[in-house]
Amino acid sequence: MASAHFCSVCAEPSTLRCSRCLGARYCSVECQKKDWLEHKAQCKFAQEIIKKSGLATSAEASEVANTMAADTKIENMKMMAQLGNVRAMHVLGTHFQVGLGVPRDIVQACYWWRKAAEKGCVASQAKLGGVYILGCKEVPADLVEAWKWLMLAANSGDADSQAWIGSAYFTGQGGVTKDTEEGIRWWKLGAAQGHGPCQDYLNRIQYDESGEAVMEDNVSHEDQVNNFKLQKRAADQGIPEAMLFISNALRDGQGVSVNLAKSLYWLKRAANLGHLKAQFNLGFALFTGCRSDVPCDKKEGIIWLKKSAEKGLPWAIDFLDKHVPKDTS
Repeated sequence: MASAHFCSVCAEPSTLRCSRCLGARYCSVECQKKDWLEHKAQCKFAQEIIKKSGLATSAEASEVANTMAADTKIENMKMMAQLGNVRAMHVLGTHFQVGLGVPRDIVQACYWWRKAAEKGCVASQAKLGGVYILGCKEVPADLVEAWKWLMLAANSGDADSQAWIGSAYFTGQGGVTKDTEEGIRWWKLGAAQGHGPCQDYLNRIQYDESGEAVMEDNVSHEDQVNNFKLQKRAADQGIPEAMLFISNALRDGQGVSVNLAKSLYWLKRAANLGHLKAQFNLGFALFTGCRSDVPCDKKEGIIWLKKSAEKGLPWAIDFLDKHVPKDTS
């Protein structure tokens, strides 16, 4: 079972805890060492609380310590963030992202990540870029904002951002003109840092008869089934990108039997959460009647196409320009 606790430093799932107060949790010895100077006073305070409460040998002791240390930690972090501490801003944003010590709030997460990103925090720039490129109900996708932050992070060496940008250039999606060599260049930068997905992309590249780089489709049926299971768990947790993956897999029978009704269900969920490509796919299907499970409805299709076009999706803008009169409401 996945950890229900998170690191006090970076908010990643924790595997360790302070042996003195049993409260502070960490994902690694490195994070525990980083936190010791700040945690030292909190640790002593938490131990005193445990001793005074008479719970030192009970199962409740760790929960008391955890609550006391976490509350103190969050208040200190908020104060440091408000005073302009960049690390505190980033970590506070991550706490809001996962609901660690504060209510889960992606808007607040983006607020603190933006403050840190504007001060040059690469990790926050990457976080913001990821949120804006995928979109969610609270923070709609915005390709302009996504590219702004991803490029800053990628140019500063963030491998995840380099992977995103490489994929956009290689496929010609995400608002950029297709440029396979530029995509490969970004993937090489990520691969040089040991980034697994970048290395996998490079390993799958082949060249067709014209010399154009293409991606080899070498995913086995077993891998498709496993990918579907992983993406389904993510979709169930509310991730729009995973919902679109599940919709396409159910439509095409990749790793699962074809089920058009369920495919449409996941497509609509992703679109309603602000995923630009899902909005375009739904709008296109409604407008053209190209899917047997989606009745043609041009008016409804235009609504969804405009939603994705208004946020800068290039092929939505192009489709509307070519097929929809300007005065169509």
